[in-house]
Amino acid sequence: MSTFDYLWQLLDPAGTYTVQKESCKRIWNTLPLQRQRIIYATIRAKQQKGEKVHPNPKFALEDNLNAQPDFLDGYEIDEAWEQNVPLVQVHFNGLYKICRLADAQAFGLTIARSFDQMAG
Repeated sequence: MSTFDYLWQLLDPAGTYTVQKESCKRIWNTLPLQRQRIIYATIRAKQQKGEKVHPNPKFALEDNLNAQPDFLDGYEIDEAWEQNVPLVQVHFNGLYKICRLADAQAFGLTIARSFDQMAG
């Protein structure tokens, strides 16, 4: 299966939107693999959280073209620690940022450092 086939399967558009397949495929194939991974992971995360993903696959793709990983601020880091969520530091666009290990893996980010959970 191609990366587009995985996206199409994830979006699972209603029959009326299947006419958008070739248009979506053209857009998808212009994107570098890293960007495809980020878009796929973002759409999948939205679906898992029950957030809205446009039912038209072309709009769903366009809505997420500039998706970014979910980097954590100080409060979110503290909350993740309390919940024993594995955190990592990643190198992204020339900066070092903190995110969940699962997000780093889903987005294919380069992990610079893993953090051990604090002793409770």
